[in-house]
Amino acid sequence: MNCHDPHVAKESSLLLADGTDVCLKCHDKIVKTEKQEFADIIQLLAANPYPHGPVQNRDCSGCHNPHGSPYFRALIGQYPQGFYAPFFVSNYDLCFRCHDSALTTEQRTVSSTRFRDGDRNLHYIHVNKTSHGRTCRSCHEVHAGTNPKHIAATVPFGNWQLPVKFEQTENGGSCAPGCHAPQQFDRQSAKTGEK
Repeated sequence: MNCHDPHVAKESSLLLADGTDVCLKCHDKIVKTEKQEFADIIQLLAANPYPHGPVQNRDCSGCHNPHGSPYFRALIGQYPQGFYAPFFVSNYDLCFRCHDSALTTEQRTVSSTRFRDGDRNLHYIHVNKTSHGRTCRSCHEVHAGTNPKHIAATVPFGNWQLPVKFEQTENGGSCAPGCHAPQQFDRQSAKTGEK
């Protein structure tokens, strides 16, 4: 009854309010457990002007099952928990419900992603590895961020948070995180070296 009215409601599924408002009734403060800490989502969204699509559409259930799930953080599909994970399309079932898997499976492309240097797919370079593939959270904020494409301001490295220093340009951009030397990418003409 914290979420639903058993008799009548204006919202679908007999929700007491808009689905996001129902979720934010509880996710309005930092919650710490023995093993993890959950963010104050209201504060996080207020501080970050670039929300992820489901957040922008006020659809928490686009990624989370509020009634329970066998997946990490009550997600509706598989998503790696750590910073690194071997790449399998099935590991990213959650992401590929909305995003095309070609984003990470095509080594060369001019259409599957805008994160490319010429036709060199930089998502593929970072994510598609049999060991130590970077997960989406390595570079992206999952709820909202301060940069376009919800690029993270920092990247975790052990107990440190290293700045990403992402800058978007008309045809690409650059980043200078602690995990590699500063790099630029340009969709019109490749400028970085093959690695």
